[in-house]
Amino acid sequence: MELQTINQVSKEYGVSARMLRYYEKIGLIQSLRKEDYAYRVYDDIALPPNCKCKPMSGWKSTR
Repeated sequence: MELQTINQVSKEYGVSARMLRYYEKIGLIQSLRKEDYAYRVYDDIALPPNCKCKPMSGWKSTR
């Protein structure tokens, strides 16, 4: 997977961008934010395979 913005990931997984930001806030996922780039971007490592579950409630991090 190439880097995707939060909106692209939101559409692909069927969850809101707000929910993705919440999951990031509580540590379930991580974005790759760069200093010179204002947007959150995600790759395969940032989004574990079990992230595709809908809804994501009950999804547990293995970290």
